[in-house]
Amino acid sequence: MRQDTIQDLQAFNEQIFDIIQEYVENKDCYPKSPALIINTSSLKLCIDGLEDNPSCDIYPLSELTRIDDDGNIEPDADATFDIASKYIFVR
Repeated sequence: MRQDTIQDLQAFNEQIFDIIQEYVENKDCYPKSPALIINTSSLKLCIDGLEDNPSCDIYPLSELTRIDDDGNIEPDADATFDIASKYIFVR
């Protein structure tokens, strides 16, 4: 069994944050009810609609974004770290 490092956790968190940032910058290109979809075996990420998929975990983007002081939507760094921590275990 592979031992994950803090760098693995930080890298996965950054991937999640970046894909949500891409969504924020291009909201019109995504479905009306977008979700972060994580393939549980490969940890590949995508943003798509809220569709049930047995091999993937689905997180509504409304739970992974927040409103900043200027009223703009931005990725919620605490929420992305919580998600990353569910998949990358540092000992």
